[in-house]
Amino acid sequence: MNIRMLGWIFNISIISLLIILIFHYAFDFFAPNKSTDNILDLKVQKYKNIIDAMVQQQKQTDFKKAYQEETGEPLSPEDDGLEELELYIRELAVPL
Repeated sequence: MNIRMLGWIFNISIISLLIILIFHYAFDFFAPNKSTDNILDLKVQKYKNIIDAMVQQQKQTDFKKAYQEETGEPLSPEDDGLEELELYIRELAVPL
């Protein structure tokens, strides 16, 4: 082999390496990155959980206010409504 042939092989190798790197970074740039999607999904899920907790708390507060307006007595924190549910089920179970 002469020097000219080695120079040509070196140039082709460098050009091939550059093309491979360009395609590699182009695919990384344009393809969706799974690791950042997972992080974003976790953040979205965390905020959804916070919002759901706030909505649930607001519903409980609204329920307590409605109960107090209807019955005139406050809903105690220990009262989970099981007694009323049992009475209602017993009323339904009574044969007509």
